[in-house]
Amino acid sequence: MNIRDARQDDAPALVPLLAELGYPAVEEAVTTLLRSVTDDGARVIVVEVDGGVRGFAVVHRMLTLHRSAPVAYLSALVVGRES
Repeated sequence: MNIRDARQDDAPALVPLLAELGYPAVEEAVTTLLRSVTDDGARVIVVEVDGGVRGFAVVHRMLTLHRSAPVAYLSALVVGRES
């Protein structure tokens, strides 16, 4: 198992995982959104098993009024059914 930041070439593997969350998507849109989300400061983290992406999480860093340190907001988390 390998956990790493997503790359643009992970987009094809993210499409079926997004569908499992109920968000059908096409590869071109995922490629664009992956770039937009990471350019905005979020991290998209994937888990690889046997060389294939089996899951991902999207994590945003946020500043709040009720904490003195940044907090993380998890906006998506999925592990594929086949994993």
